[in-house]
Amino acid sequence: MKDYDVIIIGAGPAGLSASIFCARSGLTTLLIGDPQKAPWYTAQVDNYPGINGATGKEIALAALEQAKQFGAEHLNEEATSAQQDNEQFIITTSRLKKFRTKALIITVGIGRKGFGIPGEKEFKGRGVHECVLCDGFFYKNKKVAVIGSNNHAAQEALLLKQFTQDITILSPREPQFTKELQEALKGIEVKRVKIKEFKGTNKLTTVVFEDGEEDFDAVFLALGGAKSFATQLGLELTKEGFIKVDDEGRTNIKGVFAAGACTGAAPQAAKSAGDASAAAIAAIKFVKGIERYVDY
Repeated sequence: MKDYDVIIIGAGPAGLSASIFCARSGLTTLLIGDPQKAPWYTAQVDNYPGINGATGKEIALAALEQAKQFGAEHLNEEATSAQQDNEQFIITTSRLKKFRTKALIITVGIGRKGFGIPGEKEFKGRGVHECVLCDGFFYKNKKVAVIGSNNHAAQEALLLKQFTQDITILSPREPQFTKELQEALKGIEVKRVKIKEFKGTNKLTTVVFEDGEEDFDAVFLALGGAKSFATQLGLELTKEGFIKVDDEGRTNIKGVFAAGACTGAAPQAAKSAGDASAAAIAAIKFVKGIERYVDY
């Protein structure tokens, strides 16, 4: 497992900005994410300082090259899990690679707030959960399901194997798992279903499909995005569901920072890049153990 001073999750304008600042400071820096997944990548950008009439793609590729010139490494994969390891953090990707870091900066989108399935809110915390690392322990040797179609759903299912072997992935659409995750999922059933309702009395007992139903002790919603990392790490959220940060991008967990849309900031490239520079400086000061850091 390779160690870094800082890992940045998300390769949009916030992640790119943070990687430039961190790498310039001399921190060993890893940026994880696909720049093409950022909304601005296919947009025309006319309001970014110093840039007049460029596409998000052009700015992103130039910024990525700039970060690399300062020593940042880039991994074009999806981060699917973040776990605290004493005073450091272990990040797992969709290709099952693991990295350890002293500081973590989250810059991905917040992810979906839920699936909107009837009964989802009523049974939240009573059989309907959003974090395997938080609540999987309570379902040792029980029958559980993960709801989702992306790499995060696959990762959650794999994490559940430490608690139970009776696991099913309920995929609302065609599953999109990496080859590595598909291989690791052997033995775990994946069902393509449309879920109509969660049923139960005091707790969830049954998942109702369009063409039938099945009993489960619990289901885990694979929401993806920054909210998944927030639940895995125990980050405090605002009442609107965004990651709560101070003026320098610090979260309630020492060593974890966030910037961009996942904090509820205006979805503007310039705003995201500026907030990320502040979060990066806070991370630099944290890793180096200094009170002040200036980089123009």
